Amino acid sequence: MKKVVLRYLVVALAFSYLGCKKSDSQGPTASGTTENYFPNNDGTNYKYSYLKIDSTGQVYGIRSTYYKGSAAITGTTYKIQIDSLNLNASLQVDTSYFRTTGAGVYSFIDTTGFAASIIDSSLIPLIPFVTIDKELLAYSFPLQTNKSWTVFKINLTSPVFVTIVDVSALVVGQEMIVLSLPTGPTYKDAYKIKYTLTRRLNTQLPMFLTVTANAWLIQDIGPVKWEGNGTLVDVLTGVGIDFSDTTTVVNQSLIDYQIK
Repeated sequence: MKKVVLRYLVVALAFSYLGCKKSDSQGPTASGTTENYFPNNDGTNYKYSYLKIDSTGQVYGIRSTYYKGSAAITGTTYKIQIDSLNLNASLQVDTSYFRTTGAGVYSFIDTTGFAASIIDSSLIPLIPFVTIDKELLAYSFPLQTNKSWTVFKINLTSPVFVTIVDVSALVVGQEMIVLSLPTGPTYKDAYKIKYTLTRRLNTQLPMFLTVTANAWLIQDIGPVKWEGNGTLVDVLTGVGIDFSDTTTVVNQSLIDYQIK
C-alpha cells in the first residue's frame, strides 16, 4: 500500500494530520442511466503515453493500468488497480484501491505515513485536530456540463476551523479528441473535467497556492487523457498525494486499451 508524502506541507503549515472520512453521500445517484464512463471489470487494462516535465527537463515513458481482484480495507470492499510506470528504463509498480457506486468513483487514500512525516515534535499536539478524507471522489456520475463537486478536503478543526487543502472538480463540457491507437487515429466525444487544488500556505493569513489539471473520459472506455499539475494527476491516477513538488507537469494519453 502506497505511502502518502506530506512532509513539505507539514513544514509550511506547522502541523501534520491523520484521517477521517465523510459519508458516501457525495454526488447524485445515477438512477436509470446506462452510461458507463468507468468500466472496471477484472482484466480491463489501459496503456498511456507519459510525459513528465520538471525543472530537470522532459522525461517520456509508458504507464499501464490493470484491474485485478478486490480487497477489504477498514470494512469496505475495493477493487484493486495495478499501475506500472516505465520511465527511462526504470519500472515503478504501484497498487491503489477504488470502488464505484451509482454516485461515482471513490479512491481510497492511505494515511499510514502521516505520523512519520512529523519533523518537529512540537507539532504532535495538533494531530487530533487535523482531518483528511479517507476517500476522494474522483468522478461524480452522471457527468453533466457545469456539474461540480468536492473531490476531497483536509481541515484543521482547532484552535480555529481552517481548510488546508481543497480539491474540487468541474465538468467543463464535451469535446472531440483524437486517440492514437494501434488501429490508427480514432475520434471520440469526451467529457472534460477540470480539477482545482487550493492549498492554504498559512493558517493566519490568506495565502494560497492554486494548481489545476484536466481529465477526459469517454463513454464505454473510461479515462483516456490527463494533463496539468503533476500532484493532481498523481492523485487522480492512484499514485498518491505528494505536496513536496507542485511544479511538475504531467501529460498522459491513451494509446491502447482492452475492456473486459
